[in-house]
Amino acid sequence: MKTFLTGILVIAFLAQARASEAPDGWSEAVNGLRARLSLERDPKSPFLRVFIALQNTSDVAGIRKIRFNPQTIVLRVADAAKTPLAKANGEYDGMSPTWEPLLLPFEGTIRFRISFPGLGYRPETDRTIIDLGPSMSWVIPDDKEYFVSGTLTIPKMEGDHRHSDWSGTLTLPTTKIPTTSKGEADGPPYEIVLDGQRVVFDKAESVSIQITVRNLGMKKLIAPDLYWGLSVVWDGKEYKRNHKHSVLWDGHAEIMPKTAWRTTFSLSEYLVPAEAWTAGRHSIALRDAFAESNTPTVFIEKSSADQAVREAAWGEPVEGVSVRLRADKTRWTTNETPTFKLDVRNQGQREFYTVQSQETGRLEVDGVWYGWTRGFDFDLKGSGLPPGRKYHDIPVSLGSKWEATPEWRDKTQAPPPQIPLKLLPGKHTIRFAPEIRDLTVKPKPQNNYVPSNPVEIEIWSNLK
Repeated sequence: MKTFLTGILVIAFLAQARASEAPDGWSEAVNGLRARLSLERDPKSPFLRVFIALQNTSDVAGIRKIRFNPQTIVLRVADAAKTPLAKANGEYDGMSPTWEPLLLPFEGTIRFRISFPGLGYRPETDRTIIDLGPSMSWVIPDDKEYFVSGTLTIPKMEGDHRHSDWSGTLTLPTTKIPTTSKGEADGPPYEIVLDGQRVVFDKAESVSIQITVRNLGMKKLIAPDLYWGLSVVWDGKEYKRNHKHSVLWDGHAEIMPKTAWRTTFSLSEYLVPAEAWTAGRHSIALRDAFAESNTPTVFIEKSSADQAVREAAWGEPVEGVSVRLRADKTRWTTNETPTFKLDVRNQGQREFYTVQSQETGRLEVDGVWYGWTRGFDFDLKGSGLPPGRKYHDIPVSLGSKWEATPEWRDKTQAPPPQIPLKLLPGKHTIRFAPEIRDLTVKPKPQNNYVPSNPVEIEIWSNLK
């Protein structure tokens, strides 16, 4: 009778867990935000890598500011009968990064790691560990299945903006913990195979290859988590995925045991620098913590590779941040407004904040600096710029809203008027410097302007 009742409780718990889970493991949205946990095994360590993904589902366009830190999360570990697993109480010696508020764009998704192990363990017996700090660590036994769930709570603070500052409580759906049973075969739980039928590409951005993921284990795989967690290995060097390409998933969500799943990946989705897009022969592979694909060879044709190298020049870095300006075309008539695309990247060690718009930056034309003087859009795209982050294709145009400030020598007279930008026929050298803010400097943020590479354009008279 006791066994029968236990079985009923197990079935009831699993049914309740499935009912509470949103599609693909997302929580129910609260105040325009939803979240989900994911756990990954490290083949070289018993510590599971714990990630949280946050997604802006608000109907109001704009940035959501999220005051996240590990103390805002409370996790619980239990077996299928909802019996809690006792927390670990071993020696602890670990470190945690400094957390700043997250800025999540409209309809944006961010996924990041929240576990930084420091728990002492016994290598001969402790095979699976969840470690989110001294007060939230568990050694997971191999005797049965265990599940993790929890809540993310950020209280409302005085002065919070109604739309931009997020507060509330998210209930994180139950997630099965990937343990390694004693009878389980060694080796990766899945294989990644690149089917490189096409060998030659006209440019690196067009390199795309079909991949097959073969689930060799006994547990289902979550396709978007696996796919977004892959890195590309280009000529032996590993590059992470560009987070702007990790958007809403529209495809197969699960890879069941002993089945295969196919999709296509593009090299342009990864942070491979343009200077690596040289003509000739290249090797390419995909990898994550569990598996690495085969390594086919591809070729990039010379003409397009030379163009990529020409466009690869970046400005001198400031605190690790560098900027690249690219003209949409090099020749313009006098009745056209020259336009450009701006790329910003952070290869340093510090986190900054920038605005993905030209209004807060400075424009240099033939050695003269101009500022934006015709008002600001207060819904500008503010974005965090942590180490490794890169933003592409920020529009810059050389219209009349740019004005230069003449030197004011005689202070007894009224200041001279601003000089609007006017491009005369001929060649001109252009640079652009976006504003980069360091929010950690107190009491006021420190603002820097990071100049781009110089770009030459030519203005032609449209008079015949």
